[in-house]
Amino acid sequence: MRGRIVAAAVSAPLLATLTAGGEWRPPPVASTRRAFEVAYPRSTASGAALDLEALSARLGIDLAPKDERRDHPDPESAGAYQAVAQAVRQYVESELASPEERIAAPSDPVARFLSEHEATIDAIRAIAAGRREVAWDLDVSAGLDAPIPNASVSTATSVNPGAFAICRSA
Repeated sequence: MRGRIVAAAVSAPLLATLTAGGEWRPPPVASTRRAFEVAYPRSTASGAALDLEALSARLGIDLAPKDERRDHPDPESAGAYQAVAQAVRQYVESELASPEERIAAPSDPVARFLSEHEATIDAIRAIAAGRREVAWDLDVSAGLDAPIPNASVSTATSVNPGAFAICRSA
């Protein structure tokens, strides 16, 4: 039971992020470049994605692509997150792997970070689990010059809210 609750707490935000736009259906297989471009039309970041970038920047996590007009963490926030990032990941992984019913308390640095950022993490979780579409810039027709999303997205939408959910259950 505990494992299912923890797994749901950690994976629900990420799954919600991937399915927030309604029922997902795979695009048809593209046999030409033009068909591929039609299957993946040019789009800009959604409001929910921009909100996630701004909220994550407060945590010290940079979700935004390399664009100075987008929200990025300040050096102090980034440093504070980097100081606990590995411990947060280890805590979540440990709790997910544990067969014990009792949820262990996080280390002091993790507990302090999660407590200090409770409102921001709740806001991220609300967006990830909500009904708003979360989509980043896409332009496959640009080839190698296409916008490249930031790989930190899964951290902000799953690991940190998951850690906070685990701590609330402890």
